[in-house]
Amino acid sequence: MRNIIDAILTLFEIQNFDLTESTNKDFKKYIMDIFADSFYREDDFKEVFSYIGTQSETPDLILRDGDAVVIKSIKVNSDNDILENENSRSLSNIKCFLFTENYKEIAEVKPLNGEVLLNNVPPMQILQMNDPLISKNCRDILYWEDNSLFEPRPPKRDIIYVVGGLEENQLRCLSMVYGRDYCASNDYYNNIRRKIKNLYQNEEMIQNNLETVKELAQIDEFDPLGLTGAKLYVNWQIKNPWHAFHYIYRRNNNTKFDFMCIINYDKWITLENRELLLAAQETCENLTISPVRIKNPDNPEERRDAVLITYEIPEKKNLLNF
Repeated sequence: MRNIIDAILTLFEIQNFDLTESTNKDFKKYIMDIFADSFYREDDFKEVFSYIGTQSETPDLILRDGDAVVIKSIKVNSDNDILENENSRSLSNIKCFLFTENYKEIAEVKPLNGEVLLNNVPPMQILQMNDPLISKNCRDILYWEDNSLFEPRPPKRDIIYVVGGLEENQLRCLSMVYGRDYCASNDYYNNIRRKIKNLYQNEEMIQNNLETVKELAQIDEFDPLGLTGAKLYVNWQIKNPWHAFHYIYRRNNNTKFDFMCIINYDKWITLENRELLLAAQETCENLTISPVRIKNPDNPEERRDAVLITYEIPEKKNLLNF
């Protein structure tokens, strides 16, 4: 069973950040290759992933008997600065706003820099089989894995958010953080969704009994001829991990590539191959593994133990020695 440690070690070993050369410009395929260690050879994804989602589904991947993975990208300019997302609109750390079915905005909002667009699925700390916002295929796979007669599986899956900063087809920075460390509990966002939904309960023309679909509400026959309808969505976004964890890590823009990963200590001690990563510090000059204290997303006044993993490749030369 492969995990986040395997993916990090593969990333260090491959040393290829050109998406055109490695995966024909496909960032998701690049991340799949990292987790599956399938660069430069035949894909063997079925052995590594029990689920591979489509472009519009969450999560993007589920590691067999392991964590779920959400893959997102943002733009980086030639100075290695994270750019403002053209479609990003925010008034707070995590944002939602309403769209009609054709995705025209119906609320005035203000832009902020480098936000990760999550579309109509809110941030998640964990992946749960009974979540109505994930696809039926994903729920079925979780059901069969979690109810195996041969080996018990975890009833809930941790989620890894993988966010890459791309300058055209070059990967300039990459972060991996767990949902438990990055965002509030699933119930927190579900409550927000219900509150927004309740705003429309008194509107006669709006159907809002849509509990098992991603639409917030549906408006039918609101024109004089009764021909026009619209669906309302909550479109979610979250500030990128470099912004969210700026209090423990700041990017060095003068690099060819930089990597950041945060793993809470409770998760860290369950990763049986963590010693391989610790041993890599002996041969990898630009790799650092440090204990840190991070904010509890459900109560920022509390801090909890975590491990910060960082790695840099200088602009001029590569100091990695495997």
